[in-house]
Amino acid sequence: MTELKLKKLAQAAAYYAIIIVAIALVLNYFSIFGEVASILYKVANIIAYILVAISAFFYVKIKRNLVYMITYIVAVVLMVIFMIIPFFN
Repeated sequence: MTELKLKKLAQAAAYYAIIIVAIALVLNYFSIFGEVASILYKVANIIAYILVAISAFFYVKIKRNLVYMITYIVAVVLMVIFMIIPFFN
């Protein structure tokens, strides 16, 4: 996947994340839809984390330093682990 396609994909994902957050805020306003709003918040947060991870990857790629790559990998693995753990509790 070229960087231009990835950039367009990231921009589209950011757009849909904003739409999901807006819908979640509207649903949260009406208390009967609180559970649906909570799920939408989680989905929007996951999209945001993915976008941040993609952006950080390109920064690390430009640096071409082993320390940056290792810290990036550790941070992404920790993010994934701590996003998955709540689903099993």
